[in-house]
Amino acid sequence: MLPALRDYDAYIYLREWSGGLLVGGFEPIGKPCFYENGVPDKFEFQLLQEDWNQFDILMQGALHRIPSLENAEIRQFVNGPGSFTPDGKFLFGEVPEVENYYVACGMCSAGIMSAPGMGRLTAELVTEGSCSWDTTAIDIKRFTKEQNNKLFLRDRVKRILGQYYKVPYPDAQISAARPLKASPLYDILTINGADWGEIGGWERVRWFNKYSIEHEGRFGKPSWFSNVEEEFNACKKHAGISDMSWQSKFEITGHDTQELIDEMQHLFAVDINLPIGSSVRSALLNHSGHYVAVVDILRLSDSRYLLVTPPDYHNHVLSWISKNSSFLRIEDITSKYACLGIFGPEGIGLLQSLTLTSLDSFSVGENKVVDLGNASGVILSRWNLGDCDVWYAFIPIETCRSTYKSIYDAGSVKNIGHYAINALRINAGLPEMGADIGPFSSPTSFGSFSFVNPSKGTQFIGKEAIQKRPSNKSLYSLTFECDDDNWAWGGEPVYVNGEAVGALASVSFDFSQSKMVALSVLPTEKVSKADQFVVRIAGQDKMLQINDICAVKGWEKIAGGA
Repeated sequence: MLPALRDYDAYIYLREWSGGLLVGGFEPIGKPCFYENGVPDKFEFQLLQEDWNQFDILMQGALHRIPSLENAEIRQFVNGPGSFTPDGKFLFGEVPEVENYYVACGMCSAGIMSAPGMGRLTAELVTEGSCSWDTTAIDIKRFTKEQNNKLFLRDRVKRILGQYYKVPYPDAQISAARPLKASPLYDILTINGADWGEIGGWERVRWFNKYSIEHEGRFGKPSWFSNVEEEFNACKKHAGISDMSWQSKFEITGHDTQELIDEMQHLFAVDINLPIGSSVRSALLNHSGHYVAVVDILRLSDSRYLLVTPPDYHNHVLSWISKNSSFLRIEDITSKYACLGIFGPEGIGLLQSLTLTSLDSFSVGENKVVDLGNASGVILSRWNLGDCDVWYAFIPIETCRSTYKSIYDAGSVKNIGHYAINALRINAGLPEMGADIGPFSSPTSFGSFSFVNPSKGTQFIGKEAIQKRPSNKSLYSLTFECDDDNWAWGGEPVYVNGEAVGALASVSFDFSQSKMVALSVLPTEKVSKADQFVVRIAGQDKMLQINDICAVKGWEKIAGGA
């Protein structure tokens, strides 16, 4: 017989064991244990009591698959605890609150088979300070303190077991124990058709379901395509508004302005000695010259900066700055400010109708504290995504709802979700941390879009390392046609003259050309000498058109400088 047999519809696995069959599984809803009083003392070699009621759904599936089991003798019932996490992935790395305290646990029933690799990674991290593999997906810093709540863990983790035998569709979500963290606009946007996704424990709108289509998992053309297309076009031609309160926000201050600037120059990879009211996007690098995170930096006064980063890098930013600076005072102000993003050419007119501050001379990379509608103390910042004008309004949380209503009622503006914003970003060729930029990415691969200024006059962490290690790869924008049944989602292999040289990273759609568009980091020399480029999607090769994004000059413009 086969070494192991899995029946995903019945949630079970079977294998030969001592002349008989071992039958187990991952039931759709697990049973929490040790929730109230913790793990009993000296329990490491003990088991739980038999629970046939809990096992019944697995038993019924096993009897359906192998009817002869009905008359088989049951030799032993083994019921033991397993450690699972809120996303079904391991817990690994240095704990952000305690220096030199490392964990490798929460193996989600895969501890024995994962032990050799996890042992190697743990040894590397403890002795060398970094790992030879990308461990971002299992880094303990991906979770925030709110996700350590016992009620949340009880309700979420019992649903994780059932995820193991589900089909892993590209944009699948775990719905249990949600919402955990949500903005003041959650109920308003839900009524307006928001389809919610989760990032860092926060609810984030993916798209607005205008056509009331029930979204279903699929590998082909997604059911939300038409909704996102309309949102994308609204941003290109008119105006779109998005609740972006999920972003992590930190305030950095110091008593002595010069010491504050010197310390920040040491931490950040671009020049942060900006004029007051200026903004810039910067990488945080480790000592090996690799990425820790990418943040937006707004200088609000002589000795006050605002940092903004995605919530899945919240603890990465907080712990890295705290670990490498004893002078800076950093405060998490995420819950103090909501954030609204206004996208498109008509956005400036909507905002101007709600403030006495003139926005005509407001340049890209500039920020000001303004009154907006009924809200005071709003930090308004201007950016762009390619040719799309973008405004971010950081609003005191208590006036978020009234400000949103004022903007929405001020003119023709469409609610948009993150998928439309992501499409704008990818079409503009702008890489994103976690999607296109990883912990082993070399800043020199991204050229104008690296968020690193190698010619910066002052030293910063990682500068010497990247100067000694030039990259032989570059960031490229790829366009290709795709049919409804074979859709690209990211990770598909890229072939140059028949040789596999990389894979798609971020993927979206170019609605103006009716083609898919993706970003990918590929070997520069091989691309420059090749004449045939394809991406392989579900076994089918699609011809690629490749554009060298790094040929764009002037990182200051991309990074948000004047």
